[in-house]
Amino acid sequence: MRCFAHGGDDGRIFGVLLELGATDLVEYHAVPEVGASKEAIRRIHELRVDAHVSDRDDLDWLCRAVDSPANGITLCCGSIAEEPANDVYAILGEFSRRGRIHFVHMRNIRYLEPGKSKDFYEAPHLSREGSLDVWRMCRALFENGFDGYIRPDHGRMIWGETGRPGYGLFDRALGCTYINGIWETLEKDAVLAKEA
Repeated sequence: MRCFAHGGDDGRIFGVLLELGATDLVEYHAVPEVGASKEAIRRIHELRVDAHVSDRDDLDWLCRAVDSPANGITLCCGSIAEEPANDVYAILGEFSRRGRIHFVHMRNIRYLEPGKSKDFYEAPHLSREGSLDVWRMCRALFENGFDGYIRPDHGRMIWGETGRPGYGLFDRALGCTYINGIWETLEKDAVLAKEA
């Protein structure tokens, strides 16, 4: 697991791919298999097209459209959790186990009225600060063989920082430290379990 605090927005590519359909996905994804690279398609909430991936079945369709390890997902935990009916932990586990998550945007959100509304706000990465359990999301990835990249996604503006709303660098750096600490604990616990 590698965690860093920077990444690009590939929403336009993703939107185009969904509009083109599975035949064009095959054409687009045939290239990465020649080398070591993997394609990771991201479902984001700012898609510029009507079609988007929003649940487990959509992710499954996307992976089966081109059934190749080179065709994978950039999974944004908060975007999948926008729909409270989605079991983000099960989705992370299944698609990690299948080797189809290449990049994770780890973020926490807090539902304003859990069970009554889908409205939420961006929360700090610390599990107790939001509605998602970041430790449990990391564990679902770790226990199912995830070997891609994790980026702490979204952050508050803290300590006088100014910039693009929702992308505070300091808060994402704290998120990176938190996620790396969780991952180190999962690795060490696995070693201890083998020794026992």
